[in-house]
Amino acid sequence: MQTLRIESLFRRSGRTGLFSVFRNRPGVMRGRLSSPRRSRTASAGHRHEDSQNHEYLQYVAVFCLIMHQLYAAVHDYMEMENKKYTSLELAAELRNSSRLLTENFRLYIMTEDPEYERKYWKIVEERSGITPRSHDKKVAPGETVKLNDLLQENIFFHDHIPTIKKANMLSDDLINFEASTMNMVTGSIHAEPDIIKAKELAYSAYYISKTHEIMNLLDIFYDDINDTSKIITEKFKTKISNYLVMSVIIFIMFAVITLLLRIYTYIYIYSPINRITQFANTIVNGNTTQRIKTNVNNEIGKLCFTLNLMLDKLQDEILTSGTDPLTHLCNRRFFEKKLDELKMLTQYRSQALSILILDIDFFKRVNDRFGHLCGDDVLRCFAENMRKCCRKEDIVARLGGEEFAILLPMPASEAAILAERIRDTMEKAGILPDGTSVTCSIGITQYAPGEKTEEFLERADQALYRAKEEGRNRVRILEKASFSAHGSGVNDGEDGMSDIPDAGGAAEGTSAPRRGASS
Repeated sequence: MQTLRIESLFRRSGRTGLFSVFRNRPGVMRGRLSSPRRSRTASAGHRHEDSQNHEYLQYVAVFCLIMHQLYAAVHDYMEMENKKYTSLELAAELRNSSRLLTENFRLYIMTEDPEYERKYWKIVEERSGITPRSHDKKVAPGETVKLNDLLQENIFFHDHIPTIKKANMLSDDLINFEASTMNMVTGSIHAEPDIIKAKELAYSAYYISKTHEIMNLLDIFYDDINDTSKIITEKFKTKISNYLVMSVIIFIMFAVITLLLRIYTYIYIYSPINRITQFANTIVNGNTTQRIKTNVNNEIGKLCFTLNLMLDKLQDEILTSGTDPLTHLCNRRFFEKKLDELKMLTQYRSQALSILILDIDFFKRVNDRFGHLCGDDVLRCFAENMRKCCRKEDIVARLGGEEFAILLPMPASEAAILAERIRDTMEKAGILPDGTSVTCSIGITQYAPGEKTEEFLERADQALYRAKEEGRNRVRILEKASFSAHGSGVNDGEDGMSDIPDAGGAAEGTSAPRRGASS
């Protein structure tokens, strides 16, 4: 049925070929290039484009129709599965409650304990809809509804209704039998207690046969549901697979037509605009060094000239505004730029380059205890103390959060002296509102000419992690040789920092987190 509807759409379109949308394309191009009939051919081209768009929309409509049918089939299948499992849950509840009724009934008869009688009637009242269903039920928890009504409302297949009705009727009859038998334990107005008779009835052949009959009916119900669901599931799978095949075919046709249309429009219409768009995307991605080249002296050429002029001004602003707004130190972008420049100087000159990675210890506690405004004051004070300890030629930057970095044109051993001065200054500053101080952990390493920036920064991170691992508020150096020897670990001996207290290397095999790890 669905196939016929789809085929009829194609017949009404008047097209017979898959790529007929491009059937007259060469003629359109010839008409546009030939001046004697330019207007007439242009009109024909517009008519052809309208027809082409119409056919394009037809493919879209057919695809949407198939996807709708596929969604409906999947939705029906899911509803069928949900109804099946609901029916099985309720049938299992009926079977389990029958078993519990039998169990509590016999325990009451044998022990005369009223607790078992209370449990028995609690189950009966819940099944009968007198009391709300317990919250551990998967179907209608907390509602006051009969179990039999739930079974009939959520029955998987209508042919199963007689089986469920019969099982429920037998269960109700058995409840009446059990109730009268339990009355024999305490007696009634017209009868004396008869415990022996009650015990005989509880284990009589009649009672056992009735319980078995109920369980057999529920077993039949279970088997019928499984057998029926298998047949229905196969039908749904076949239906869904057919829709999937049709949707794939239509999608491929749609994709091919779309691709051909895009190729045509790109080559003949949008190529200059696309070139400018790609150039604009490079600007969005942060590349402001490239310039667009053009030899045309039209509106596109003027646009390219304006873009190049804008980039020149933007480049100047970037170079002059590399400042962190909170601390007024260098920001990460400016820091990375200066790092690249100093690496080049290191390669061409006999000049050492070291880096300090600094992290304020337990900074989160400062924010939690005193608030974020106080945390900002701590960052500003920390930045000011670093600036006072450093020279003018040193590059002091805030990388983000409570993490800072300093680039020093000196060996690591000399950088360690500056690092210890910063650490000692912060330890004695007493900048918190209660008069206490914040401390910092510092990792140091020296750049090895020719190594990658990532390796250089990773080694500094490893040294910082070692300082934190040893208790924070200390300075640690990591050399390239030790780092390379142990992979992500650090050197296992002293780093030549005898003038700095507790300035040893990190333990061998220590793994360190990347920058931005918790303080």
